[in-house]
Parts: sequence; structure tokens; C-alpha cells
Amino acid sequence: MKTYDVKAVVFLSLNEKLFLTRFIAEQGIPVTWIEHQEIRCCLLTNPWHLLYQVNAKLVKIAPISSGNFHALTDQLHIDAAHITNIVHGIEIPEIDFSKRQTEKYLIVSSARLIPKKGMLDFLQAIKQLKNISAPLHVVIIGEGPDEAHVKNFIASELSDMNIQLHHFLKKEKWYELLECADVFVLPSRDASETFSLSSA
Repeated sequence: MKTYDVKAVVFLSLNEKLFLTRFIAEQGIPVTWIEHQEIRCCLLTNPWHLLYQVNAKLVKIAPISSGNFHALTDQLHIDAAHITNIVHGIEIPEIDFSKRQTEKYLIVSSARLIPKKGMLDFLQAIKQLKNISAPLHVVIIGEGPDEAHVKNFIASELSDMNIQLHHFLKKEKWYELLECADVFVLPSRDASETFSLSSA
């Protein structure tokens, strides 16, 4: 740590939080915990939660969701002064498609095609955009057991829309796609997925 002049440390895993936090904090280095999944019984009923509560006094915690914030304060009795509630969902004004009459509006989504990732919910939402004046181009990156359902929905409900489904993109192509995208949608409906690798 001295060799690389570490300025701050962020921990995701419970093991790191329990066993490395005090050592890092004693070096005078700020420590942040990210609580990226729903706080459930695996922590609440875990005997190690006592050490979690002690170490929490040495850090700032970013719980990612208001549900996690309340679980930390109400169930684990963490002082709210140690919690910075950064919620990943951002409220934005309704998108005004009318400003882009002559361009295709590119909407990108990426997720494993399984029910809890909500891709069919995403397509239901896209269906509501069929009658807007601006042409849409929708690109979905993903594969999984729900692929047949996704393809069937596109074929039966969205056949007149420009929707592409790709299993995989090389990193360079993925960056290129995101750079061109107007909207990126992460439609996960899993209550425990408060932060996703797709977001990162």
C-alpha cells in the first residue's frame, strides 16, 4: 500500500469488510463499503454481523438503494452518519423524441435472457413507443433460456420495428455501440440486484 501510495479503498465483499477494514483504517486511509445487493438474512442473522457493526464505525457506506439504507439503520443499527445513500436510479424528464425527427433513436439493453433480468418487460415498454414519430433502433445484447420467448415476442408484437438481438459483442464493438446509444436500459426486476455488472 505504501509502494502504490493508496489514497482510498473501496470494499465490495463481506470478507474484505470484516477482516481488512480495521487494518486499512489504521493506516489513515479512507474506506468505503459498497452494499450492492439487498441486505438479507445472510448478513442479518450471521454471527459476524457484530464485527460488521463495529467496523462500520470506521467507514462510509454506500448502500445503493433506499431499502438497503433502512436495513442498515433499522436492522443493523448502523449510525446514519456513516451512510451515504447514493441511489443508482435517476429520475429524468420524459425523453422528447420530437427533437430528432430525422435520426434513428438508438436504445441499447444488455442482460442475460432469464426472467429476473426483465427483458420481456423492456420489450413491453418498447411496444409503447411504436407510435412515436421518430424512428427507433433497438439493440439487445444477451443470451439465455428466455431467448426463444424474446424472439417470439419480437416476431409477433414488434415485427415492424428495427430490433436486433446479439449474443455477444467484442469489447471494442460494445464501447462503440454505447458511445452511439441515446439510452441504455437495464430492466432487471430482481429485488436483490441493486447494482449490476452491466452498470459498471
